[in-house]
Amino acid sequence: MYWAVQLPQNIIAESTLSFIGVGIQAPEPSLGNIVFDAQSSGLYQVQPLYLITPIVLLIVIVVGFNTVSSGLRNALDPHRR
Repeated sequence: MYWAVQLPQNIIAESTLSFIGVGIQAPEPSLGNIVFDAQSSGLYQVQPLYLITPIVLLIVIVVGFNTVSSGLRNALDPHRR
């Protein structure tokens, strides 16, 4: 069950590192790269969805993994019955 807790943290760490420029480099797709490109080009001022969409997607991914891990813990933990 450790993977279910660690995976959202790794996704956030990768996105953060890509946003500040030390993670995955620009030609490769990453949520951090997408947010950085939208923010650095100023494109979000004209089309805010270019900035909002990857941020909302990151939130949905992290909350989804946390919900799945909580459900699996409730279903599979013998001490909670």
